[in-house]
Formats: sequence, C-alpha cells, structure tokens
Amino acid sequence: MLKEIEENVLLTSFLQSFSFFYQFVNDLQFKSNYGKIVS
Repeated sequence: MLKEIEENVLLTSFLQSFSFFYQFVNDLQFKSNYGKIVS
C-alpha cells in the first residue's frame, strides 16, 4: 500500500515538472514566432 502511494507521488511530481517544461517550451516558441511577426 505504501509503495503504491510513493509511486503515485513520483508520477504526479514527474507529470507536474513535465507540464511545466512543456509550457516553458511553448512560451519560448510563441515569443520567437511573435518576434518574427512584429519585426
């Protein structure tokens, strides 16, 4: 039981950090595209 909880916590924190990284990359791409449109 405890092992399952630990695995869930690991998976949740992994997903959170992955989604944060994904948003970060999307933000960078959006800014570079926006810069191309403006200039």
